[in-house]
Amino acid sequence: MKKYIFTFTLIVASLLGTTNRSEAQIYLGLHGGANLSSMQFTNNFDYRLKEINYIQGVNGGFVFQYLPQEHTGLQVEINYSERGWSDQDDSVKYTRSIDYVEMPFLSHFNIGGGKFRFTIDLGFYVAYALSSFEEQTLIESNEFSSGEYELIDGRDNVWDFGILGGGGFEYRIGDFVILARARYAYGLGNIFAQKEILASEISQNRVISINLGLLYKFSSLKK
Repeated sequence: MKKYIFTFTLIVASLLGTTNRSEAQIYLGLHGGANLSSMQFTNNFDYRLKEINYIQGVNGGFVFQYLPQEHTGLQVEINYSERGWSDQDDSVKYTRSIDYVEMPFLSHFNIGGGKFRFTIDLGFYVAYALSSFEEQTLIESNEFSSGEYELIDGRDNVWDFGILGGGGFEYRIGDFVILARARYAYGLGNIFAQKEILASEISQNRVISINLGLLYKFSSLKK
């Protein structure tokens, strides 16, 4: 994790140190959309899954964007994000959802000189699990059960971190920016503690997200 933070810090320092604009732009806004999430497992003999599937969820939150140059800058977000996975063997179908509050730290790039611009975002995130829910269906009898999954210290890791990146476009109307983008988050932290017998050796979030948002140019800072 430290090497990703170090690399991101170098990128940010470059952005802040090479500006040739007379004003830096600050944007604030909201965004939201849908998640398609799954889990990367490396199974041990006690936790063997036959089929891992994606589940749907939602995400949304606040966006802070600082552009010391016209086309490059820094973006920080505070989001709510529903993640999880579904797995199935010959007898049981199991679905687990995890609700996170996450904070991405991103290098932001926009390409183009007019109102319509393409965008690229690259960086890392940290997240904290607020709650979790599970559903189970016995395939032979079609018996269904659901309820809250208790996050237990020593079995479940409530903290998660990883890298993410994506692209999209934005359209500028005066001081407003309408944005649309797609991202992929690659978790590096395990949701199960490795010392737990029934946990997979690797249990990492994988999330595809699609978002729409609206930003407002809050201020311009003289440089």
